[in-house]
Amino acid sequence: MSPPSIRRLTPDDADATFALARLDDPSLTADGWRAVVGRAPEAGGVLGALADDGVQGVLRYSILAAAQDGPLFNIEALTAFDLFDPAPVADALVQAALAHALRDHGCARIGLSTGVETVRRGPVLRSITEAASLHRVF
Repeated sequence: MSPPSIRRLTPDDADATFALARLDDPSLTADGWRAVVGRAPEAGGVLGALADDGVQGVLRYSILAAAQDGPLFNIEALTAFDLFDPAPVADALVQAALAHALRDHGCARIGLSTGVETVRRGPVLRSITEAASLHRVF
């Protein structure tokens, strides 16, 4: 099986990718997803991993103003699917997001956000401390 092609989704892709996006957020409506996919490029959008047999992943992002180094590329959600191992699809989406952030938006910084009360906040919180500048005497 060949690797998926990754590109920014357009409003024409919204209906075909809705079911996968809904795996991340069951409260998402079709109209809500169409609005996310149809965002103006300078505000954010969705990257999709597309294969011959359908969509394998979606990465939702926003472009935020940052106090330093220009705009921030903020990953809001990443959902990947594969019968055996979705990690390569997720990795490909993240690498494409980094390239997209630099090339198309001039972002020197990347962030990851999640809900404060979501059950999946643990990995995001750990990544904050892992990336922190920690100092000690002994």
